Amino acid sequence: MDFLQISIYDFFVFGILFIIFIAIFLLSLLLNGAFRNVLLVFCLLFFISIPFLNIFIMDNYINKVAFNLNIARKMHYTNAFILNGEITNQGKKAIESCNIYLYINKKYPLNPDFIIQINEKIAQNTSLNIDKIINDFDYNDPKSIKIRCF
Repeated sequence: MDFLQISIYDFFVFGILFIIFIAIFLLSLLLNGAFRNVLLVFCLLFFISIPFLNIFIMDNYINKVAFNLNIARKMHYTNAFILNGEITNQGKKAIESCNIYLYINKKYPLNPDFIIQINEKIAQNTSLNIDKIINDFDYNDPKSIKIRCF
């Protein structure tokens, strides 16, 4: 998906979450009884959830953006889709690039049908107006539009 967009902040958040995992694991080794087993199961579930927590923290706190769409519709007389909106950086650092995902088919929500890349830097607490046209768009309006910034 977006594996090339890993930054030092991703490693920092991952490191903190891994240290929490180690602390819970060591605490569970010190305890006895049934609570030890419960804590080991919690520790295993926490270890499995570390990548998802990392993405959640990065997208909702460090790289947080507000995406306001003004126009997002298919053109009537041509097979094109127009996208007009504003991206506002509300995060803790400057954003280098953003990907806008257009989902046409709701049965496969993990695979976007179109990806629009915006490679412009957005400073903290500033906005960027975007105007994009997708040619050869033979579908109806997309079911959902999502954004992810790095």
